[in-house]
Amino acid sequence: MAIVEAATPLGISVMVEKPLAITVKQAERMAALAAQYKVHVLTNYETTWYLSNQELYKEVKEASYWRFTQNNRARWPSGTKINWGKC
Repeated sequence: MAIVEAATPLGISVMVEKPLAITVKQAERMAALAAQYKVHVLTNYETTWYLSNQELYKEVKEASYWRFTQNNRARWPSGTKINWGKC
């Protein structure tokens, strides 16, 4: 809660781990601060373990994605370099 109270007046959005808050009152205070200072307060929701994300990652690594985009006439901009080691 202290981080949200410190960051939002500075115009800084905040991402927190679950749980977002300990009480409903804290969550409502966070929402009010976000609205007042026009920033976002959000909860990290880990999705890397989802099977669908793992499959997409595997397909991209195996270049299946490129075959799909070529078949659908989608193209990366000319000269785009992808460092797959960072994916």
